[in-house]
Amino acid sequence: MKKITFRLFLGILFVFSGQMIAQNTVQSIDYQLEQLLEQSAITPQDANWQITDQNVSRASNVSHVYYRQVFNGLQIYGTESGVHLLPSGKVLSANNHFINNLANKSNGATTPSLTAIQAVQAAASQLNYNMTEDLSVISKKQGPSQETMLSEGGISLSPIPAKLMYQLNQSNELVLAWDISIEEAAQKNWWSMRVDATTGAIVDKVNWMLTCAINHDHSDDVEALDYNANLYDIPNYKNLVATASAGCNECYEVFAMPIESPYYGTRTIETLPGNLTASPFGWHDTDGVPGAEFTTTRGNNVNAYEDGNNPGYQPDPGASLNFTGYPFSQIYSGANQYEDAAITNLFYWNNIIHDLLYQYGFDEAGGNFQENNYGNGGAGSDSVNAEAQDGSGTCNANFSTPSDGSNPRMQMYICNDKDGDFDNLVIVHEYGHGISNRLTGGPGNTGCLSNQEQMGEGWSDFYGVLMSIEAGDTGTDARGVGTYLFGQGAGGPGIRPFPYSTDMGVNPQTYDDIKTAAVPHGVGSVWATIMWEVTWALVDEHGFDTDFYNFTGDVNLDAGNIQAFALVTEGMKLQPCSPGFVDGRDAIFAADVALYGGANECILWDAFAKRGLGVSADQGSSGSRSDGTEAFDTPSGMAMFTAPDDVCANSAVLTGLSGGTPFGGVYSGPGVTDDGNGNTYSFDPVVAGVGVHTIQYDVPAGACSVASSATD
Repeated sequence: MKKITFRLFLGILFVFSGQMIAQNTVQSIDYQLEQLLEQSAITPQDANWQITDQNVSRASNVSHVYYRQVFNGLQIYGTESGVHLLPSGKVLSANNHFINNLANKSNGATTPSLTAIQAVQAAASQLNYNMTEDLSVISKKQGPSQETMLSEGGISLSPIPAKLMYQLNQSNELVLAWDISIEEAAQKNWWSMRVDATTGAIVDKVNWMLTCAINHDHSDDVEALDYNANLYDIPNYKNLVATASAGCNECYEVFAMPIESPYYGTRTIETLPGNLTASPFGWHDTDGVPGAEFTTTRGNNVNAYEDGNNPGYQPDPGASLNFTGYPFSQIYSGANQYEDAAITNLFYWNNIIHDLLYQYGFDEAGGNFQENNYGNGGAGSDSVNAEAQDGSGTCNANFSTPSDGSNPRMQMYICNDKDGDFDNLVIVHEYGHGISNRLTGGPGNTGCLSNQEQMGEGWSDFYGVLMSIEAGDTGTDARGVGTYLFGQGAGGPGIRPFPYSTDMGVNPQTYDDIKTAAVPHGVGSVWATIMWEVTWALVDEHGFDTDFYNFTGDVNLDAGNIQAFALVTEGMKLQPCSPGFVDGRDAIFAADVALYGGANECILWDAFAKRGLGVSADQGSSGSRSDGTEAFDTPSGMAMFTAPDDVCANSAVLTGLSGGTPFGGVYSGPGVTDDGNGNTYSFDPVVAGVGVHTIQYDVPAGACSVASSATD
């Protein structure tokens, strides 16, 4: 049972839950709220809060604390906030989404008119679900939120959780609502919803199932392909495999990391590939005692099975765990589905992603996917259900991410004669949705990536291309996504607007491109392009390591690709809920401070600035993709300044003027008043007087530059 603590601070009641809340954590949250109170951004009555998640990163030792605003003893959905503390106790970064003047926004409801069952029935009606079974209460907890678990009702694949919360509706009115989630029986959606506890209307819904269908047609670009290039057509292939794997224990014949797909290599037999830090009892364990609980493609991190015309099927080699010798061809057909090979490959890659990202902080406390958390924090019972050759769709793939403690689901599909279970980049992409959704805003809140400018698709592409870099690759190479699933051949253009490359001639995307890009894949592709630029800037500086597990946290030892894994993963923990591109950029800088003491500051600025996320870039609202401003300035640039055109001597004071780069300087001269924000100034023609005047822009020395000045 969690301990509930109440703290009185300057007459304000703060509420938080959890065990062993450090005093400096409480003080840090107090300080954030004090600032809001001083700015009149909230009232004293708005300052109640409750911690939703907290964990210490294994990569950086940063304490990540996430909390929500509380009203009438209930959390408010959409007020997700965070404070992140260095081991010294110093605040590394913080963000706050509290609502001002709650009392005046409330519609007055404090008790629900609808029961949890009635709320689900109302939601089902609005979603046109046919409820074939009666709903019943499986369990119910005491307390203000009335946490309840309901039966499936014939509309959900899993029991339906419900609890009371508050949320602002579209009229900016704070309403009491039932927070419910329905894993749709048709497997097309997994809705997280807030249902008005008085009217039954759906106030808000977020789809936990993220679908990654094709969204760009490169069909005219595809050259004639040799689809038979890597077929296993050796006459005595089975005999050769049997000899190679004789006596093999826990072996998997797969397209192993970093091979992107069958276009780029052949299957190999991987023996005991699990990482003992991430999977200390092996991939087939669930009880934390030596010895496998399953001899099929099931274990602590993933349960992989067929979900097409043979639902639930899994290869089972027995106690030897020798998953080898399964026939394979690049050509999928109803007669030759190569199920054993496909499910084995899917099982292997889900485990590899789990084990690798564990090194970088996506562990039990960080909300990763495990049945048994082996006493390392977080909520267990949430290994990935990975469905191979899924029959509910084609030419697609998806990943559904409920909150920590509930099983996510990956669905891999067939596209014409190609099986997505062998497109390893797409597998990583889908799993990447689980990583970004669990890390952003904390493991208990997976609704933080539903805003217009969020970068979820970008992180997923990024992990996919990063995990399939091979020795000899360069940043200027063109890397497509989905080339195997969509039958494009090796070196195909992929399904994004442009392949990923640091060559602006191959991929010209900059921050401004999100204004016209498709949501979410087009927007995400711009972010992945920027992350690719960051990755190769780090590789150019620190080199490349073929051992992706070789993370130390020492900037002098970690190769550039290792640092890219670490910075991006830690950055997701540090960014706010509903992040925009500038939020994501700043979180990576904060991650560099936490992990490497800020050693990469100048390298990162140059990489971000190349793609329009320079120092003075402005994202506007992260709820919009059209109100941002790109900028290409860096702290390493020398001062430059362009003055405004001629001004009449009797003109009114001109405000908000700029023209100096890089960001962070000070303007001076006759009639000039610097605004103190490093970016703008005002000019009073009357004070300056008639004549020609010189305005000076001074930039102080920084980590990436010497002091410099410019005049005009």
